[in-house]
Formats: sequence, C-alpha cells, structure tokens
Amino acid sequence: MPLPLILWLKNALTSILWSKNAPIVTKWVKNALFRINILFFLFKHIFVLIKILLKNTILVFFLLKSL
Repeated sequence: MPLPLILWLKNALTSILWSKNAPIVTKWVKNALFRINILFFLFKHIFVLIKILLKNTILVFFLLKSL
C-alpha cells in the first residue's frame, strides 16, 4: 500500500474512534491506537535520521576521495 493511503486510513480510524459519537470504544482500542501512533512517529523519525546519516556518509566519502 502506498504511504498516503496508509496515512489516510490511520487518520480516518483515529478520528472515528476518538469521536464523541463512539462511546463503545474501549480503553484497550484507544491504547492500541496510541501505540500505533507512537510507533509510526518513531519509524518516521528513524527513517529521516538514516537518510541524513547516509547523505553525510556519502559526502564524507567523496571529500576523502578528493584529497
């Protein structure tokens, strides 16, 4: 599944479950959603960090190669 579709589904699910019209939603489901959001947040930031590290590694490699 493409990332925008996954984001849309996650946001739709979150808005449905956190709405005031769904009192049936249990604490367990909200906790699970909260954990999914935290994991997604961590994954996104780890991905960005890896990208930055790779870019810096490549830059350093080319700088050392040019010496």
